[in-house]
Amino acid sequence: MSANTVYKSHFANMIENMLLFRESLGLSKEPNDRILMNFDRFCAENYPHEMTLTKSLAMEWGAKRANEKINNQRVRIITLRQFAKYINFMGCEAYIIPTDMMGKQETYEPYLFTDNELTVFFETIDKISATPKSSFAEYTIPVFFRVAYGCGLRPNELLDLRRCDVNLQERTIFVFNSKTKRDRLIMMTADLADVCRKYDGIAQRRFPNRNWFFHIDSSKRIRSQWFKYRLTKYWKLARLDERLGKCPRIYDFRHNHATRVLLKWFDDGKDIMVLMPYLSAYMGYVGLHSTFYYIHLLPDRIRHNKSFDWDKFETLLPEVPYEE
Repeated sequence: MSANTVYKSHFANMIENMLLFRESLGLSKEPNDRILMNFDRFCAENYPHEMTLTKSLAMEWGAKRANEKINNQRVRIITLRQFAKYINFMGCEAYIIPTDMMGKQETYEPYLFTDNELTVFFETIDKISATPKSSFAEYTIPVFFRVAYGCGLRPNELLDLRRCDVNLQERTIFVFNSKTKRDRLIMMTADLADVCRKYDGIAQRRFPNRNWFFHIDSSKRIRSQWFKYRLTKYWKLARLDERLGKCPRIYDFRHNHATRVLLKWFDDGKDIMVLMPYLSAYMGYVGLHSTFYYIHLLPDRIRHNKSFDWDKFETLLPEVPYEE
């Protein structure tokens, strides 16, 4: 929640208190703050005098919108359910949307880059020109996506990466309080560490004592949208969206990191079953199930690799390979 955020509906105080309560528990406010801001505006415009989260209000807000994806609707409903439960917890009345109103979650199929796509994309972002309104993008964007691909971090881990978390001398990145509420330490290659070292030196001269490793002139909530917009912008600028008619997500760089590691292991004749726990720990997973899904994404030719026990793999493959 930005310091400049102003809620206008009768639910304003309750929304602010809920977000502060979640923050006190060490929980992320995203995407709750963004969604509840939109909910507040909806109430101010359509229910300006309503002081209770009624069934009619909740159901109208939770209804699927034109061209809205099921997963986006689910996130909105889940957020409003959490808000309603908080209101009830505080001793007030609020209607909780039933879970059966939510559609079945759509499984996202990760976008696997071709070698040419990666080359063209990085060549494109390396040519970003500096402008008075570029917000240091010509330096930040090329390094941000190289770290995303080279280290396989989750988007929120990239956005939350502080300068003090990056040890360029030891070539390590400390991932603090990740999705699984566990810290981990990961290594960078020498080439990637060198790129980060040069970026850090330039950023420190321009913005001394900065907090975030990847500098842009925006709040944390806006940072996420800023990077998503730039990915789409430069992917389309490179005309890479013509392959499938869509652009990848920041998360796809993480998926590509994992699959490329597995491909290299297969090509090198390594024992994948032995090495899989190491990849799982590096990626920050609690168990092996999510990591095993990446094998499902590999090219069909891998299925002819005799070094992998496919019968054992099929019993370990998770049914719902979705992560946000």
